[in-house]
Amino acid sequence: MPAPRLSVLIPLHQAAGTVERTLRSLGAIRERAAVEVLVVDDGSTDDGPARARAVLAELGLGAGQVLQQANAGSSAARNRALAESRAPWVYFLDADDELAADPLALVDAAEAADPGATAVLAATVAERDGRTVLRHRAARLTTANARARLSASNPVPICALIARRAAIAAPFDAALRYLEDWDFLLRNPGLFARAVRRDDVVLARIHVHASNKSGHYAALGAARERVAAAQLAQASGTVERNNWRLQRAIGRRLQGRGVDRASFLALPADPVLYAKFAAHALLGKRLLAHDPYASR
Repeated sequence: MPAPRLSVLIPLHQAAGTVERTLRSLGAIRERAAVEVLVVDDGSTDDGPARARAVLAELGLGAGQVLQQANAGSSAARNRALAESRAPWVYFLDADDELAADPLALVDAAEAADPGATAVLAATVAERDGRTVLRHRAARLTTANARARLSASNPVPICALIARRAAIAAPFDAALRYLEDWDFLLRNPGLFARAVRRDDVVLARIHVHASNKSGHYAALGAARERVAAAQLAQASGTVERNNWRLQRAIGRRLQGRGVDRASFLALPADPVLYAKFAAHALLGKRLLAHDPYASR
């Protein structure tokens, strides 16, 4: 069997109700013989792994397989898939989301435009019950602006990124079970050295539902505080340092803790982030009621 050109990597945990939809969406890939699909069962106790095997066989993905491990979180599952994969390009897709376009076609177009392309950054949409609640534009990230942009926000859902393996210098932090995607991007600025932006293509649909980790605010706050503290220790430039101070303060607020008044003096900073911090500081849980990812 020839070596694949793209590996699709899917962590799976208690997703029996959605994994079949996710895997059937891979039918958008026209050249399936050039793609391997690695599903990592992260200690599921439902029949999701069996359903995944059945759909992989149904799609005729001979290179598809389901790997198993004890529950260690999505970061560890993605690292396992990354270690086992063989293709020069990798794509991370969650087991409750859907592919909306052919990632291999985007890789081919990127390499035709720039043989040294390090990543493809595409658009995504978030949907709830079939209705679009948010559209993520393809991020404009370079090695020159990545740290500054990522200190202010995470503009790249992991399913918006197709990454050249050679540009990945560090794996996911297996100790992080929340915001691991954001941390991964910060660990791998080389992905943006020659990134190709495709805002004309919606690559994936992110399904918003009650089980999304995005609604686990206290855990997200703890992870945000941890990531921000680590990045603050290596930040350069006043704006970036202040951005991380504000991110840390938001993380503490999400955990239900008070806000240090000194955080209001963290200026200059990204104006959108500062406004977000102020809203969290002043409104608290009332702000979260308007979160498009919130449980309904």
